[in-house]
Amino acid sequence: MSKTKRETTISWLNMQLGAARDPAEHRALENAIATASGFTDSDSPLFTLARTVEACDRILSGDAGAVAEREKLETQRLLPGRTPLNTVTIAAYVRLRRQLEVRVGAKPEWTGPADATIRRTPTLKDYVDARRAAHQSSNCAKRPKTLSLQEMIGRIEPIELRQEIRFALDKGTQARRELDLIRKGLAGNGVDLSPLLDKDADNGSQPGQGAAASSTLSDEERQHLAQIAALFQDNEQLRPFELMHDGNRLKLSRPPSTALLSKARFDALLKAINILTG
Repeated sequence: MSKTKRETTISWLNMQLGAARDPAEHRALENAIATASGFTDSDSPLFTLARTVEACDRILSGDAGAVAEREKLETQRLLPGRTPLNTVTIAAYVRLRRQLEVRVGAKPEWTGPADATIRRTPTLKDYVDARRAAHQSSNCAKRPKTLSLQEMIGRIEPIELRQEIRFALDKGTQARRELDLIRKGLAGNGVDLSPLLDKDADNGSQPGQGAAASSTLSDEERQHLAQIAALFQDNEQLRPFELMHDGNRLKLSRPPSTALLSKARFDALLKAINILTG
């Protein structure tokens, strides 16, 4: 590792240290950085620590499982949305990254750490244990029962599709504001649009039916979810991102036609959206 790369790695690790809010996690990472940077004759401990920290980030965010599923690599250990953080899954993520580097002909940088390396290196093991405990504690104390809309969008790959969805939602929000202004203006002149716009009136259901399932969502959020469902089935909007909906799945429109969402997951997503938007 060059001097510049060493300094960049230390700087990145210190940024991660500043972001650590859990006291035990902060102490463990601080100790690990001090120990790794103490090896002035070798940069390997610093780079190994940086890869360990990044692996923890990717596993806890769900990115590791999503990439494994998409690339069909390390899928036994890295599971979308439910990968536990431990030395085994970190090693699996390291293997995944190395295989992706080899696949594109790049010189592998993800050469470790292996499961055994983490377990026999006190500073790495202490950091992983502290990170797992902090995550579990945070989940118990703060995590809501369901993902927020922004969290759902944040897990969508590729990033271009994520940006397109956010753009569509912004357009929907603006349209809703304009509709509200029109409704208020017409109401002031004795014209009530409610019968035309009320979903309960449209489908013949009783007012309030389905409120229990969607009571935690605002009208704006329900509208956003409906727009997401429509976007995922609109091949014209999906085409620029090399995605398509084939009637069952959301998948790549080019070989190898990897499915972003299988039929079962796509149907479950639409069903959930239909329930929430009632």
